[in-house]
Amino acid sequence: MRPLLATTLLVAASNGQVFGSAPAASLAAEKRADSAIMYMKQYEDDGFEKAKDIAKLALKQADQLNRYRHVIDQLKQVSSLAYTCYDGYQSNGGKSVADPARIEDCDVQYHRAESLLGQVRQVSAEPDFPQSAWVFEAKLPDIRDGRTSLQGSATKELQDLLHGLSQVANKASAVQEQAERLHPYYEQVQSLDKSISKTKKCYDAFYDKLQKDGVQSPNAILGEIQVCDKDYTEFHQKLDETRKTARESDFPGGEVLSSVELPNLRDGFESSRDNQTQHLWQDIQTLEKEKHDTTEIVDENSVEAQQLNATIFEDIFVIVNQTTHDFVRLVLLKEGRNGATSGQMARAARNYGHMFIEGLLKEADAIADEAQRS
Repeated sequence: MRPLLATTLLVAASNGQVFGSAPAASLAAEKRADSAIMYMKQYEDDGFEKAKDIAKLALKQADQLNRYRHVIDQLKQVSSLAYTCYDGYQSNGGKSVADPARIEDCDVQYHRAESLLGQVRQVSAEPDFPQSAWVFEAKLPDIRDGRTSLQGSATKELQDLLHGLSQVANKASAVQEQAERLHPYYEQVQSLDKSISKTKKCYDAFYDKLQKDGVQSPNAILGEIQVCDKDYTEFHQKLDETRKTARESDFPGGEVLSSVELPNLRDGFESSRDNQTQHLWQDIQTLEKEKHDTTEIVDENSVEAQQLNATIFEDIFVIVNQTTHDFVRLVLLKEGRNGATSGQMARAARNYGHMFIEGLLKEADAIADEAQRS
């Protein structure tokens, strides 16, 4: 009980009767009591109204601070998500080139952070919002504090978070522009890789079938190889298109291409030693070799080749047969001059004939070995 209020109540309770019973005194005391009661009522009204106003303000500010804290927590959480998203986008150029629009997921979080920042400022701008000292004591960042030093750890933490988000968003935006420039080239490279794989599989299947079934007919293998040759033609078209894109005047250089895991086809494979370019170059070399080998097989088994082989075989057969016949005749003549009997002459002709044929076969084997080595 406040002291002044206790004294007033004491005077009113006595009602003047303690100091005598005369009517005048009683009347005076009554008047004094009425006056004291009126004063008491006036003081009670003023005090309670002031207390009510103070309590009302305290409740209002507590609510403001709670709403402020809630939005601050959301702002920090969303800003961290946006930062992580942008950082992943700008640090993984390969995925960004494959899908430049991935940044839109980050933009959603960024715009949420912007909206929450606006809400924080709106709450802090409300009438009667607690002063900075109260915000500081609550260990909350003060969004109204623009200082770069002595601003308090909570405020600095939020400032650093928002500044970092702004920086990484700018970096991601630059990567996005580059990714959009490289995306058509990326799709061409992907299509080229698929074309190489498809053509290699076709030639491999063709070769395996020949190994298993042999050559059934020249026309049959010619029809089968035409499918692979069509794929090969498409592969070269895609290669030319991809190189054309890489040679555009504003196209990024080899260092940028390597950073986003794309091969450099601008100046040819020999000048680029990065893994992506060399891997593509090896795939193309393998494909070219398979194309060459299968073409040789087809050429060797073509109708023209078989006709040529038949002609050559016939000519060689005639030559060998005639040469063998002449050789045997000379052996018989030689043995006859030496006085050999007919039986001896026949055995000599047979032996020398075998030796002659074996010599031809050895020479043929040597020529075949030399051809295979070359």
